Formats: sequence, C-alpha cells, structure tokens
Amino acid sequence: MNLEFSKTGTVLVVRIVDPRIDAHATPELKAKIGERIDNGEHRIVLDLANVELVDSTGLGGILSLLKRLPRGGNVVFSGCRPAVIEVLKLTRLDRVFSVVGTVQEGVAALGS
Repeated sequence: MNLEFSKTGTVLVVRIVDPRIDAHATPELKAKIGERIDNGEHRIVLDLANVELVDSTGLGGILSLLKRLPRGGNVVFSGCRPAVIEVLKLTRLDRVFSVVGTVQEGVAALGS
C-alpha cells in the first residue's frame, strides 16, 4: 500500500496512492497509519481522491484506526469518488466520518 504523509499545522494528511483499500492492502494501511497514531498523531485527513474501491475489510481497517485514536482525535475523508461515497452511505459510515471535498476542507474541519 502506497501512502504519502504530510503535515499541515497539527493535522496529518495521508494521501492514499493506490486505487483499492481491500483485504490485501488493509493490514499495511493499519500498520503505517497506526504507527503514526502511536507516535502522537490524532487528527488525520485521509485523502481518498485516488481510491476507486473500498471493500468491507478496508472499511473495518479504517474504523479500527478511528477507535485507536485518543479522546479528541478524529479522521476526516477528503476527495471521495462517488463509488466510495455510496459505500459509506450504504454502511452508514458517512455518519461516523466527516466527508469533505478537498484536503484543505478536511484540515479546516479538524482545526489546523
């Protein structure tokens, strides 16, 4: 799983380069972002602009990252394609995660 990390103020931006978050990619996604959480990151924007598919394992992995965050931590999704938004709506995870159009909106939502 190819991830690119950057910081905007106190917000960690994670750009997911690969087009799929599935059973194959999820363990590495959880390990790489989980390491950042363990090192103190607690406000995260996931840039999903390149992601075409998120399966149930991927959703579970992302949800586990949210649960791993300390109190006051949050994850915001940015740049979601229509297929990803549809999956979030079907699973009602659009009620759990904020979904915004751009990384900049995500950073603003988390209060850089």
